[in-house]
Amino acid sequence: GGDWYDVFRISEHSIGISIGDVAGHGLQAAALMGSTRQAIRTVAYINDDPATVIQEVNRALCRSDDGIMVTALFATFDLLDGSLRYCLAGHPAPIVVRADGAVGTLEGKGLVLGVDGTADFEAYETQLEVGSALVLFTDGLVETERDYFKGMADLEQAVEEEYRNASRNIADAILNRVFARRSPSDDSMLSSRSVRATC
Repeated sequence: GGDWYDVFRISEHSIGISIGDVAGHGLQAAALMGSTRQAIRTVAYINDDPATVIQEVNRALCRSDDGIMVTALFATFDLLDGSLRYCLAGHPAPIVVRADGAVGTLEGKGLVLGVDGTADFEAYETQLEVGSALVLFTDGLVETERDYFKGMADLEQAVEEEYRNASRNIADAILNRVFARRSPSDDSMLSSRSVRATC
């Protein structure tokens, strides 16, 4: 399929995170997924500003064949101060579990990649304190009933329930909670990362 998730080190104290979904299925979607994932890495090594990364990748996709549509998120996480800077391109915003147990969706919006080569993208920033967690996912997880807003509400509830009594594999447990009463209708990917203290 066309879903991907990637984490890579940019510098000694910074990591890059990307997640996305290429429209369509099959070999073509998988190939485009691989090239988009690698393009994000390549640009981030040169300039890790999330809005710049997404903008440059969008320009490259718009110069390619017509009909390309990709949703994506690119973020950088500072291991020293806990700051998360991110940019969205038509992709669902991550869910954050705060250290006090509060669960919420991060703000942000942005145009799907591959549609408009002149589009501008905005970077957002939040602070992740030690003990918080970041839950990233693709839309196949929240559109199982073709109702995005219900899907988001169900996912937030599953995340809150899981972190109240965390399992050994949190991501798998959240998936099991979401799909307990329904079957996935699309590819889906989910990753949950806890924020720990660093030296």
